[in-house]
Amino acid sequence: MTQYEIKIGKLADTYELFIPKTISTGAQISADRMSDENLSKQSFYTSNISFATKRRGNILLGIGGNISFNAIFGLNIQRFCKELIDTGYVCLNSFQRERVLRLERDGEVTFVDSRELELEGNDSEYRSFKIRTKVDGDITTERIPWIHAGFGSGDILKQIMAHLREKEIDKINVYTPNPEKIADSVEDDEIVAMVCWLSNYEHDLFINDVSFGANFRFVYSHSGLRGILKSGNVQKRLCLESLIGNGKVYDDIAIVRKADVSQEDWKLLTSK
Repeated sequence: MTQYEIKIGKLADTYELFIPKTISTGAQISADRMSDENLSKQSFYTSNISFATKRRGNILLGIGGNISFNAIFGLNIQRFCKELIDTGYVCLNSFQRERVLRLERDGEVTFVDSRELELEGNDSEYRSFKIRTKVDGDITTERIPWIHAGFGSGDILKQIMAHLREKEIDKINVYTPNPEKIADSVEDDEIVAMVCWLSNYEHDLFINDVSFGANFRFVYSHSGLRGILKSGNVQKRLCLESLIGNGKVYDDIAIVRKADVSQEDWKLLTSK
């Protein structure tokens, strides 16, 4: 059986360790949390992607899965993460925009008029809507793409909602970009993108919820990424390149002192 593993750290560092198509979406993690309680204790970057665009003056918000995530962020994860930290979103070029539009036609990306989502909040960068786990009416037609992306569809969604109720999770918070900021920042037909995030199960005196959606600048936190790791040789090369900093490793020749690296990196570099 193929082993899924979790790496915790900056997205720019952990993404390169995994086979891209195996990185888990929010829905996959939510489903597996029903049988693996440890997954509920960890927050994750997910292989979903949040979009915003302006069409004829109207602000549309979008959501995509693994294919669209890798099609955009897989091109240059280091540069895109820096842009996310600096600005809160990645502004797509003409080639990337056309890619997103093709994925929209294929059903991999869904856009919805932001006014139909009944968003709440007053933060400068994001808005949200809430889904109560005990109330079916909160899941409107317009909100379904986000719920499917983070928590599955059909019978799986019903099982996940029942599981959340069993865990005393009262509500799901779904985060999107702030349409007002997009209106001021984006020209007609431009598209911006953000990484997505799935929280752990939050329990304290006042909060019993789980959150999913746009993660904005927070790609440098200690969230996990989950998937199938690349082969050992690929991981070794990536590890060496990150330790050396600039340039590439040629002929696998590099001098690394044990005292200068973490135990995990040393174990990887010295493995056969």
